[in-house]
Amino acid sequence: MMRYRVFLVLAAITLCGCQVAAGQWHFSPAAGEAMIGLCQREYTKHTGRVLGDEADRVYVYSRWDVSWIVFSKGERGSFGEPEYGFKTHLRCAIATKPRLRVELMDQGTFAKIIDLEPKSFEEFRYLDEFPIVSLYVRDGSGFSYSKSRPTLSREELNERINRMYDSLDVPEDEILVIQ
Repeated sequence: MMRYRVFLVLAAITLCGCQVAAGQWHFSPAAGEAMIGLCQREYTKHTGRVLGDEADRVYVYSRWDVSWIVFSKGERGSFGEPEYGFKTHLRCAIATKPRLRVELMDQGTFAKIIDLEPKSFEEFRYLDEFPIVSLYVRDGSGFSYSKSRPTLSREELNERINRMYDSLDVPEDEILVIQ
């Protein structure tokens, strides 16, 4: 039954025009859920493992041609102040044209699992080139949609990260001075 629902969501996404031009594109929570599921299935297919319960949230950075799916532990800084213990568990780049397809996958920060060349989505330099970020939080064994917002600029995110580091209470005797 669950596979049938996922298939229907993927079919609806395709029929609704995820492959449309940038000016006509709109993100939906159901599209995010379908991409999260696709990323998890591809991870299992390529590694033989399932993503554990370590990740407590998923960020979906979306634009008309690609979405980045980031499974993490802790707040990244997109919806609040970043958490010092933030950790990325899995990242997927899912192209939305000509169809939904995982074209890039990293476990952690640098361990490549999938890297298809050439990629069908346009190049980007930073996540602020994505018009929207959506947050999904762990709900039992899956993830549920929480909220969406425009992505932060690099400057805004750097300010949040700097505030996080400035607020850390590090005892004087633990500070390493390089001379």
